[in-house]
Amino acid sequence: MTRFVRILSLCAMAGSLLLSSLATADGPAKKPQPKEEAKSGEGSQEPESKQPAKAKKSRKAENEKQPAAEPKVEPAKPEPEKPKTEAPKVEPKAAPAEQKPNTAKVAKQPFKIDVSMKGVFEPTNRTEIALRPKQWKELTVVKAVEHGRQVRKGDVLVELDLEKIDDQIADLKKDLLLSELSFKQAEANLKILEASTPLDLQLAARNKKNADEDLERFLKIDKPLLVKSADFMLKMSQSNLEYEKEELRQLEKMYKADDLTEETEEIILKRQRDAVERAEFFLENAKVNHEEALKIELPREEDSRRYLTEQQALLTQRTQATSPVQLEQQRIQLEKMKVERGRSEDRLKELEADREQMTVKAPADGIVYYGQYVRGQWTGATATADDLRPGGNLTREKAFMTIVQDRPMVVRADVPEASLHYVTPGLKATVEPAGYPEIKLSGTVDVVDAVPLGGQFAAVVKLALPHEAKVLVPGMSCTVKTTPYLKKSALVAAVAAVFAEKLDPDSRYVYLVRQGKAPQKQPVTVGKQAGDKIEILEGLDNGDEILLEEPKQKD
Repeated sequence: MTRFVRILSLCAMAGSLLLSSLATADGPAKKPQPKEEAKSGEGSQEPESKQPAKAKKSRKAENEKQPAAEPKVEPAKPEPEKPKTEAPKVEPKAAPAEQKPNTAKVAKQPFKIDVSMKGVFEPTNRTEIALRPKQWKELTVVKAVEHGRQVRKGDVLVELDLEKIDDQIADLKKDLLLSELSFKQAEANLKILEASTPLDLQLAARNKKNADEDLERFLKIDKPLLVKSADFMLKMSQSNLEYEKEELRQLEKMYKADDLTEETEEIILKRQRDAVERAEFFLENAKVNHEEALKIELPREEDSRRYLTEQQALLTQRTQATSPVQLEQQRIQLEKMKVERGRSEDRLKELEADREQMTVKAPADGIVYYGQYVRGQWTGATATADDLRPGGNLTREKAFMTIVQDRPMVVRADVPEASLHYVTPGLKATVEPAGYPEIKLSGTVDVVDAVPLGGQFAAVVKLALPHEAKVLVPGMSCTVKTTPYLKKSALVAAVAAVFAEKLDPDSRYVYLVRQGKAPQKQPVTVGKQAGDKIEILEGLDNGDEILLEEPKQKD
């Protein structure tokens, strides 16, 4: 409210100055006007808004050549309320006014779809360097060529420590010589065993037969004969004693009849008495021998012969059972030695081949890249640089270096999945190197992945590399631009103006605007879409006007 009063006061002051200027210009008849204004300003506490009204009436009276005292009439007291009524009068006029709906024209014009892809220059001829030793595992670096070095075929790329592998090769050669001697000895033993085994079997069978026959003969012949001999010897000793005693008795009887005993007779009797004594001893010895033969020697002999027979039977069985097995074992052992010798020979060959690999040479002319090229990316370069320092260790079966021939090259580009159906083999492309945007290369899509790898589809673009592209090397990035769809004259509408049926999203329609008529729903057939433009195949004509948004439904 204070700001409003202040504004009115300023307007009144401006009006007073204007009236003073007019009065001065018209002569003395208008001099009383400032006094009235001054009096009004000094003695009256009326609102300052009345001053502009008086100024207007004064200006009107002057124009009509009326007396200057007429402005004293104050019919315009309600005028200070005008600022309150003037502001709302503008707004009601804008509110009910209807805005013209946003429309767009359907026009015939060139229509195309562009696909842009990020890519990288890729060499078509590259050779990965990896050590694939079959036996040796310790790959310690002595010296390696630098990354980015241009090399020729046969140049040494990496030298590895060979001392330990050389020692192992020398030891293995000595082991092979000893193995060869052992194999020859085993081979000779096998031949002997093959010849002796049948003889051993025959000998075992013959010994068993002899033992059986000896036992049978002992039991049937020898034992009874020995018993009979022992009995006979005892009986003979008894008879001999009796004979000797009888002869002594007869001699004594004969010599006793003679009264005189001659010296010869004494000698004869003495001899006979000695004979009797010997016969008694022999008899006693015969009894002991007889008892020993029957109770000790013959039973022991029988047991011994039975044991030997059984033992021979077992030996024969064992020989028959084990000899063929031992022969087969010897054959298997010889075969095993043969296999082991072959393995040792193979191991020696593999170690010697591994040693050859440990002096790594360039397989072709090219540039040395550390790491491995995988789908447009050089991987492992930093880690490989650490491995290739002196004293570093390389990993078997892992590519640590790649020899790259920088010509020819292709581009491997990542295809957005949404554009995959546009990018097909044979599609023409323009390649712009990131580092040299002024170079424009022509290319053709050669291959497109059918299956993503790591969520990415890849396309290979063949290139024509002019002379000015010699600065490009594998690994540089680029942009691949293609236009898979182009019509020089197509009927094109704004995408925002084409709507889809809720129950049938494949059915499209627009709202056609006709002068003096309400917008009309019009079915259309659409084609390709590029950004905010869409191709109209049927349903509209060139120059038709359509709504950019669906009209609001009236309640």
